[in-house]
Amino acid sequence: MKKVLVMLMATALVAVSQAAVLAYEGFGDAVNNATIAGYSGTNAEAGLTGTWSLAGTGSQKLTSRATHEYVGVAGGYTPDTVGGNQHWWEHNNNWTINTATRSLSGTIDLSIDGTTYMSFFSMSGKSDYLAQVGLNDGTNELMFGQAYSGAANKGLTAYYGAIGTSAQTNCNGTTLTYGSVGGKYKTGFYVAEFVKSNSGITDDLLVNLMWFDFGVMAAKTNGLSTDASRSIALSGVSSVFNTLELKLSGGSNWPSIDEIRVGGSFEDVAGTPLPEPATMLLFGLGGLLLRRKM
Repeated sequence: MKKVLVMLMATALVAVSQAAVLAYEGFGDAVNNATIAGYSGTNAEAGLTGTWSLAGTGSQKLTSRATHEYVGVAGGYTPDTVGGNQHWWEHNNNWTINTATRSLSGTIDLSIDGTTYMSFFSMSGKSDYLAQVGLNDGTNELMFGQAYSGAANKGLTAYYGAIGTSAQTNCNGTTLTYGSVGGKYKTGFYVAEFVKSNSGITDDLLVNLMWFDFGVMAAKTNGLSTDASRSIALSGVSSVFNTLELKLSGGSNWPSIDEIRVGGSFEDVAGTPLPEPATMLLFGLGGLLLRRKM
């Protein structure tokens, strides 16, 4: 049994999924202080059509600046730099949720078994905030990310339901450590693996969530640990998604979302050397199985 597990681990560790990025938005042509509503670009985007639409009250804007607190992922993706500037979408210091949507050029089919990945960068704005990315089909939405911080109805989450479902659904109270006033903003990288199974029967969807803290990324030497993670088991998910959706809210100093990716492999949306979900399992549960059998 030991040999079989070791062989399975080795196979999983060297396996590379061959797929392409299905959609990407880096807001590369953003004009500073312009609204996201009506925005589309030719730089730093792919797999999208039409323009962004916006719902919700409260001030929000696209931003274009020469510098940003996003530092990127070591060995993986970094924020776009177009015309010498970085670009992102941000929200002012109030607690209303802005929802932005834009049509995909193709579709993401979760009515059949398979695996899809998504990722995005986000900044807290020095305070409690909500930042989520996902998909909708015109009727239902599938979202993941953070819904405020530190209580039973807040934290790291993923959920599926009718468009307009509470953004605090399925939260687990995860507290992300934010920068203090006068200190640097808290920046991080969210990754989700959506594993669809039992299509046409129970339509199960396992969502593996990972959050990486940019503030400690440089101090990591092995790239094998996340700073927050959880798995959420959903069911009844049988949608063919045609729209990219973003949700953003929070207090103090303009929390933001940037670098949204949808892909068919972990590498498409996260690069390396971040830990792929299968690798995380092997170094956790897999290691436990080996210890029990030895």
